[in-house]
Amino acid sequence: MKKSTRVFSMILAVAMIFSCISMSASAVTSDTSSSSEQVHSTDPRDYPVDSRERFVASMALQYGITYEEADLLEREESCQLLRASDEVLKYKTIDKVVYTFTNHSRYTEDVNMATEVKYVFNRATNEVVRLERIGAPIIYVPGASEYSVHDNEFNIDQYSTSARISITTVLTYYTDDISVTAGVSFASVTDTMKGYKVTSNARTFVLNIKASDMN
Repeated sequence: MKKSTRVFSMILAVAMIFSCISMSASAVTSDTSSSSEQVHSTDPRDYPVDSRERFVASMALQYGITYEEADLLEREESCQLLRASDEVLKYKTIDKVVYTFTNHSRYTEDVNMATEVKYVFNRATNEVVRLERIGAPIIYVPGASEYSVHDNEFNIDQYSTSARISITTVLTYYTDDISVTAGVSFASVTDTMKGYKVTSNARTFVLNIKASDMN
């Protein structure tokens, strides 16, 4: 009897996977047929936080593919994830201050790092079961009118329910704050038509993701 139950469960799981993949393909075909009317953005910031759409855009950015291709990839991956009856897939936007620039004039400027994550959540225990995937990280200066990153190579260490993302780089941005001067966090400050062009010293920025960030 137990063997029959196990066999039935396996057949049911396989059937659900094929059904899900079939539905995913149909959905993408539908999206593709209307692509001439609407082109989906691959910028995660164009979508609501904590949404699947934002996560898909992050995947597209990560792999250098279209939103539609990332959508199909995400659907297929999700279909193949084995989950208990109380477990569901969730998506979360992680956005934290990872450093604060300073100088001798007490000027400060926050630096943020953000990414999108997909994880399995147990509704019965109200706990994160496992972190499934991390999207493309970005580093930015929220208070700057314009900014650029000199090196965009992130290191991602992913664990069961946590992760560590780091990058060693130089940031350049513009500000109108007259108290910004070279020194401490900054290699140079130049007065330009667009404001003060600030170039930071090279340093490592780290974003730590914990289970509590997703719950």
